[in-house]
Amino acid sequence: KCILLKEINIPDSVKKICEEAFIFNKSLEKVTLSSSLKEISKSVFFRCSSLTEITIPSSVTVICPKAFAQCYSLKNVKITSELIEIGEYAFRECMELEELIVPPTVKSIGAQAFNECISLKSFTIPPLLDRIYDETFSGCSSLEEIIIPPNVRLIGEGAFASCDSLKKIEIPNSVIVIKKDAFFNCQSLTHLSIPSSIVEIGDLAFEACYSLKSLTIPSSFKKPLDQLGINSKVE
Repeated sequence: KCILLKEINIPDSVKKICEEAFIFNKSLEKVTLSSSLKEISKSVFFRCSSLTEITIPSSVTVICPKAFAQCYSLKNVKITSELIEIGEYAFRECMELEELIVPPTVKSIGAQAFNECISLKSFTIPPLLDRIYDETFSGCSSLEEIIIPPNVRLIGEGAFASCDSLKKIEIPNSVIVIKKDAFFNCQSLTHLSIPSSIVEIGDLAFEACYSLKSLTIPSSFKKPLDQLGINSKVE
């Protein structure tokens, strides 16, 4: 491993970078990627802790699991491609990442893809997603608002857990399942409306949402509120 490498320019003739090619390179600050890449390989920049920015070329359709995980200094990510998939843990613990504009072509975002991105303030979930996987945004403590698109049917376990700054969440009528701990410890959430489409809400889905003042829930849903982690004093 070239652990002292600070900058790299990958020529356009390169069509694939091997998995873990630059893993643990703590000195790498700048990368220019080949315009011929089809994917960003698994763990290719894992824990490149000095990397501050990256532009994903237009040829890329997949960002593989852990591709940029624990790139603690990564602040700017520009995606110019018609991306289809972001793998699990892809940007996990990118603690300086404040904003990421994901193209509407994305169909899948894996579990924990943005887990512990503590500086992430805004994120638009692409409209083609049909589910939000487990802990996708867990620990995104600066995230203030999230709009879930109308194709989503399932919100996974701990999907938004410990999003301390989350004040507003819009859950569309397409959602039929909210898994356990989905909004656990969302301490700034004040209002919540559960759609009539809902069939299942997991235990403690809203546990420790201490600021919750009002709740709208369909009369057909019979599960006791205390099993959902909701205080009986919530209106």
